[in-house]
Amino acid sequence: YDEEGRPAYHPRMMLKVLFYAYATGLRSSRKIQKRLETDIAYIWLSGHQTPDFHTIADFRRNNLKVLQGLFIQIVLLCYKVGMVKLGYISLDSVRLKANASRKKTKELNELEEALKETKEKITQIFNQAEAIDQEEKKASEKEPKDLPKELRDKQKLLAKLEQAKATLQELGIDKVNLTDPEATFQKTEYGLKPGYNCQCAVDETHQVIIAQAVVTKPEDTDQLKPMVEQVKDNLKAKPKELSADGGFYSGENLKYLEEEQINGYLPDTRTSSSSSSTNSLIGHPFSKEQFQYLKEKDAYICPQGEMLIYSETKIKTDKKYKRKKVFIYRGTSCLTCPSQSQCIARDNTSGLRHIERDGFEEYRARMRIKMQSEEGRKTYLKRNYIAEPVFGHLKYNLGYRHLLLRGLKNAQSEFTLMCIGHNIAKIWEFSKN
Repeated sequence: YDEEGRPAYHPRMMLKVLFYAYATGLRSSRKIQKRLETDIAYIWLSGHQTPDFHTIADFRRNNLKVLQGLFIQIVLLCYKVGMVKLGYISLDSVRLKANASRKKTKELNELEEALKETKEKITQIFNQAEAIDQEEKKASEKEPKDLPKELRDKQKLLAKLEQAKATLQELGIDKVNLTDPEATFQKTEYGLKPGYNCQCAVDETHQVIIAQAVVTKPEDTDQLKPMVEQVKDNLKAKPKELSADGGFYSGENLKYLEEEQINGYLPDTRTSSSSSSTNSLIGHPFSKEQFQYLKEKDAYICPQGEMLIYSETKIKTDKKYKRKKVFIYRGTSCLTCPSQSQCIARDNTSGLRHIERDGFEEYRARMRIKMQSEEGRKTYLKRNYIAEPVFGHLKYNLGYRHLLLRGLKNAQSEFTLMCIGHNIAKIWEFSKN
């Protein structure tokens, strides 16, 4: 802090005010300033000090890097006092709307057109300003005046357009928002809006958030491993059991959990990629799961007892643009099979059933058996009162349905404050018992 001018507010006092505000659903710096003057709790926390909303907003913005460390300190405190036991954790996610209008979202061709128009307008304004400056200079022999406001505004717009174009090309997406270029389209409760995907790992014991993150990808599949690794980094220990919804399901994640010796519970809500007909649905008598793989023969046996043998290897790109190697197995007796119409997709011109294998089938089979057991179903259903109520509390009790700050780093910091406030409220509840 600068030694000159008015003495700075102590950061400990500022943190107390911010943490209490976020724990009680208040995050507007103007409203916090008002409470510091009228609310006895805020007056007590601040010691009768009344920083204005600019100071509060600047403190939050200037100390973003510190917040993650403070979040970890609070998680460790909960761990030490027995509020976190890592016996069973649940992962979940919520899409929060960004502080950006959908109308400001542009495609690449629209950006190119806007860039061209803005550059032409800047050149026109600059030439006009230059001509006026030359006339005034001849008349008064003084230096040219500052750039006109219209030109400054256009230059700011040009910089914003250039940044948006760079973001679009860097992320490989087809649309970008001019207000918050890092926000991506997410399925929020308001529909498809620019927003962020907020992740949480919640411990069963007292619903303490032990890991959290904000990402731009709408899908959850790639977030399971980072969240578990964050739990391990934060607490220097790993959970014994973990549950997550179908959005986190993938062969890679199942393999990772087994390698980490974490007992996972993830439902398979996907459909098989072997065909596009109804026989791909799990539970169908001719779905992929009904075909038995014979490891010693490297072949499949269909429900009718016929064999599907290895045919070829392909590199495929899934819906999430991930490239993976798959092994294709084709039937040999499908043309004379009485169940051909039930087994083979309508768009299959060869008349032969095929199965795709990517190397994770054994992990999927073990998870499927576990999830179909009575114990597996009961264990998985525990997540209904672990992770999901946390987001219900944040969104509906505290009103955190959207983000105020723009940009991924700022969104991460704001969500960290939400999680800190949640955990502090849990500590307060725990301390009363």
